Amino acid sequence: MSEEQIIQLLLTGLENYGPGALGLIMLTSAIGIPWPVTPIVFIAGSLTRLGIFDWLPAAIWIYVGAVVGDTAAYGIGRFAGNWADKLAGKRFGSVWQRAERWFRKYGGLAILLSRWIFNSLDVPTSLIAGASRYEFIKYIFLVGIGRAIWIALYGGLGYFFGSQYERIWELINRYTFTVGILIAAGVAGYFLVRRVVRVRQERNIS
Repeated sequence: MSEEQIIQLLLTGLENYGPGALGLIMLTSAIGIPWPVTPIVFIAGSLTRLGIFDWLPAAIWIYVGAVVGDTAAYGIGRFAGNWADKLAGKRFGSVWQRAERWFRKYGGLAILLSRWIFNSLDVPTSLIAGASRYEFIKYIFLVGIGRAIWIALYGGLGYFFGSQYERIWELINRYTFTVGILIAAGVAGYFLVRRVVRVRQERNIS
């Protein structure tokens, strides 16, 4: 089944069951079912603009569903241990290896960026964070911020463009990776500069 067919199927579910279906979609996606959730968030914003349902319940359902799903994935990684590592490693393949490298190198930043830019890494990053015993309070804080940005960005764009969502999403989808790389480079540059300044201050003090 293609991504377009999946989206149409999910849109039918939204029409029949309302914004509550968004929460279930986000939850199941966050624990490993490969729904195309970012275009769904974008389309949900468009549907609220068209008056099919209210934006606030839709945003709440998306946010709660995604955060609960992320929490569940973290718990699976934490309590399933090596079993989750082996199973998920086979399930995600090279994506799992990339998420491991990112998490080892960037830690919390990898958690944050995987919620709203590099969404293909969100599930493996959650599992890896749990398996590595990453502090849960920090994890859920970063997840909460990342998901809020994700909803505001893509849902807001969908709302802004309204009925033109198909054409606009095609453009966004085409350039998302490039934009994501630029944003990630900017964030990494910020932390690098801050670290250099801190080291220099420490040297001056000593």
